[in-house]
Amino acid sequence: PLKRARETADIIINNKCDIIINDLITERDVGRLEGTTVNSSKAKKFWDLDVELAEDGVESSRKLLERTKDLLELLKNKYKDETILIVSHSGTIKALHYNIVRYDDNTDFSEFYCKHEDVLEYDI
Repeated sequence: PLKRARETADIIINNKCDIIINDLITERDVGRLEGTTVNSSKAKKFWDLDVELAEDGVESSRKLLERTKDLLELLKNKYKDETILIVSHSGTIKALHYNIVRYDDNTDFSEFYCKHEDVLEYDI
């Protein structure tokens, strides 16, 4: 639903199919930290499953992972056996990735990073 992702989707599909906007795929809410530089220790906390960054209004990693898991379930049920293009932002893509490849309490979420130009393909 964010402007940059919608514009990117428009460029990619070039009016060949409809764009479906869903709030479950929006980028992670980073609260008051939006637009600020975050030091590396705080950035690492963003993906610590045991840390709540509520004081800054940041959506927890657990909530983001749950939200993107809900999106995947919706897509699998509604678009079974179809190819789907998802255009989103790096935090949401990271959460989708780990929901697909699986994670546990010991997962180091810093091992995966999606750059702006990356195209990822998954069979689910």
